[in-house]
Amino acid sequence: FSNSESHLGLHVDDALIVTFGPPPKDLLDFLRSKYGQNSITEVEMNNRRTPLLGMHWTVDNANKTCVIDQTEFIDQLLRDTGMQDCIPNPLPAPAGEHLFAQQEVGADPEYISHVGALMWLSNHTRPDIAFAVKELARHTLHNGEPHRQRVKQVLRYLKGTRTLGLTLRGGELVLSGYVDASYAECKDTRKSTTGFVLALGSSVICHKSTTQPSVATSSCEAELYAAFEATLHIEYFRNILSFLGMPQNKPTIVHTDSQSAMALLERPAPDKRSKHIDVRFFRCKQSRDNQLVEFYFSPSTTLVPDVMTKATARARHTMLTMPMMEGRME
Repeated sequence: FSNSESHLGLHVDDALIVTFGPPPKDLLDFLRSKYGQNSITEVEMNNRRTPLLGMHWTVDNANKTCVIDQTEFIDQLLRDTGMQDCIPNPLPAPAGEHLFAQQEVGADPEYISHVGALMWLSNHTRPDIAFAVKELARHTLHNGEPHRQRVKQVLRYLKGTRTLGLTLRGGELVLSGYVDASYAECKDTRKSTTGFVLALGSSVICHKSTTQPSVATSSCEAELYAAFEATLHIEYFRNILSFLGMPQNKPTIVHTDSQSAMALLERPAPDKRSKHIDVRFFRCKQSRDNQLVEFYFSPSTTLVPDVMTKATARARHTMLTMPMMEGRME
């Protein structure tokens, strides 16, 4: 095709071609000849909300920002659940309260549908509800009235923040990571919770809140599990960025509040009290020794992923989620 720089992104049966300048005519002609004249829609994404993959993208070239929101999806979800006239709630989950598994009642299609819709929001543009939705998703077969009330609380929170979007900002494209763990957070299984955020420059490009697959026997072990998970994602994104012509020439800085995990990685091998975690230990240590990642201590009071490992009070929730949503992770 022509020499203009173009990127092709595929998502199931949808494709997005991004070009810098006019799109290459020979590429468009080829696609139209293969898939039909109406298969390609040309859109200039500048100072307008453009629908794509169930989201709306607002690009501002002058300020080098792109805001991705799902306002229409939230409005439809509120209508589908009869919550369009609800009173907004300032929090997606009550601080310090836990959900417990109820007696197994089988699959509740309505509950599963609502949680699935919330997961779609959480995974794409709303990291501020990640922990609350993760907790709901753990109880698809063991839910009861407390869980349905918690779904309504998340919907009330979305009612008050329906137009909130994820902001991507231009600037120096350096990958960084933020990772945290909440030890034995699950009261049913005593498994810990992992939360991490990856940023490119000051913009969030990946986030995750998940229950760890096995029970950690110490907070250090839980933090190391979380660091292991974040490290795998960092290596993946470093490869993607290198392929796109944006190689990361320095180790990716990973912020953590666990001095014990950092000290453990300084050792040549785990001691007898921690040898049961040697696989994750050596994987993290290998990435650090190969100068792919470098762990830095950050106090838990300002560590953003803390809000993805537990339900927090209103002031703290706002303080930690706004840097993610506004693209100000630096």
